[in-house]
Amino acid sequence: MGDDPLLRYVKELQDHIDDEDSRHYSSTVLKESKAPYRMGPMADPTARGWWQGPCGDSMDIFLKVEGGVIVDVSYLTDGCGATTAVGSMLMRMTEKGTVERAWSITEHELIEALGGLPPENEHCAELALTTLHIALEHLEGGG
Repeated sequence: MGDDPLLRYVKELQDHIDDEDSRHYSSTVLKESKAPYRMGPMADPTARGWWQGPCGDSMDIFLKVEGGVIVDVSYLTDGCGATTAVGSMLMRMTEKGTVERAWSITEHELIEALGGLPPENEHCAELALTTLHIALEHLEGGG
């Protein structure tokens, strides 16, 4: 970085942001938000669900299902880092599992898999699971 004051300032600012984030979020939440698993649209999903939560964040979940098994998953969100992390973890929890298992995932289980969430971000789990349930309903309803 040399002696460039702007680059030094940017590094110090980023270090401060990272330090603050690590005080509020688990290492798992930080990892999932910075490198989300299965984030992106899916061509020709078997089912798709979209929902916008009361906070304004929305999520779109895509599923490919064969013989009652979720063989492929992906999601999109316009939400914050916590929403991104929750969506990422939910993809890990549903991929290659059964539709029945996907229906049974709870908010508590999802939050626990992330190593916890601050209370002000727990609604992100509700957003993700509501979106998943909408996709699963479309699967069962055929549309």
